[in-house]
Amino acid sequence: MSLAERDALLARLAARGRAAGIAERRTSFESAMAALWQPGLLPPPVAIAPGVAGRWAPAPPAPGQPVLVWFHGGAFQLGSSASHWGLGRAIADASGAAVLLPDYALAPERPFPAARDDAIAVVEALLAGGLRPHRLALGGDSAGGNLAVAALQHRLARAGAAPAACWLVSPYLDLANSRPSMVARRARDRFVDPDDGTNRIYAGTADPADPAVSPLSGRFDAFPPRSSRWDRRKCCSTIRSISHGPSGQRVARPCSRNGPACSMSGRCSRPASRRAAGRSRRARPSSGRYFRLEPNNHQS
Repeated sequence: MSLAERDALLARLAARGRAAGIAERRTSFESAMAALWQPGLLPPPVAIAPGVAGRWAPAPPAPGQPVLVWFHGGAFQLGSSASHWGLGRAIADASGAAVLLPDYALAPERPFPAARDDAIAVVEALLAGGLRPHRLALGGDSAGGNLAVAALQHRLARAGAAPAACWLVSPYLDLANSRPSMVARRARDRFVDPDDGTNRIYAGTADPADPAVSPLSGRFDAFPPRSSRWDRRKCCSTIRSISHGPSGQRVARPCSRNGPACSMSGRCSRPASRRAAGRSRRARPSSGRYFRLEPNNHQS
């Protein structure tokens, strides 16, 4: 599928979604993602945490293989491990990791904190099952990026060992819609409408500004290496690479268009990022090529 065909498909999906009911929106979203990623034959879902199922792409990890947990996007209301399995497979092929796609709770049937609780449960279940933190990375697109950061913050707040890396693609981290890009880019973003009530649908009775709902308002001290990718036309494009200061304050700083390529050993490969940026401008291949998971030779 060409970039023009992709953009046209997403535009039709966005226009249809604003007027359709939740069931029709979910069906359209699944169809659109299948057309984008052509997943082929899906494996059956498996239990991965109490009350949470999901799919491995392409298969459960071999002994010692790194794991990337990818939380799918979809405005906290759409998407599934099936809709994003093709993406997960592409990331797995490019990174060498086994990718796990959880089917977390969706709003409006199950608003906050259900999805966040599911994300936390998945991470804790993997670590309790013997996966070492230095072989685990978290990631997600849009709403899934929110859940990845929320699960990381929850673990770090309890002095737990952090996963090795975090990869975010256009993460929706500020549900209070307080950042300037929400206003400045709203006319150019064909998919995100700050006034469509997505934040309230997910937050339910919680305050959208609560750091548990909007992780950008939370703490980022001791955060692992992270990579952020975004489209500069999108409302979330001022969410930049997030670092931390000595007291845990947020320090938002520009990063390269494709972000650093993070390794499981905790290093950021900036030369690889620059090479990836050049390739992206020419061919824009799978996003998974910009994220490399390498087993750490110094830990078992």
